[in-house]
Amino acid sequence: MTTFPRPNVVVTDHALLRYLERAHDVPIETIRKHIAQLAEGAAGIGAATITNGKARLVLKHNAINGEILVSTVLRVKMGRDFIGKKNQPTKKGKSK
Repeated sequence: MTTFPRPNVVVTDHALLRYLERAHDVPIETIRKHIAQLAEGAAGIGAATITNGKARLVLKHNAINGEILVSTVLRVKMGRDFIGKKNQPTKKGKSK
């Protein structure tokens, strides 16, 4: 019997979103509208970021067409560990 090497499968963000939307009925467009509403208030006062719980939204203002692109980044908490040293974020965004 011939065995084949296990393939390295990569799932794109687009595939993940569509799978959640279609297979699990996650309301992607409703979530998109919610994020836009959060960003509108912040953008109206000229903010560059907004933090909502564990998510930080980054607002990129396009001076040419007036649109605002919203992306999200991992929110890293900086603090002090139990021996008083300042925590440093790792590549995965977690403090060590």
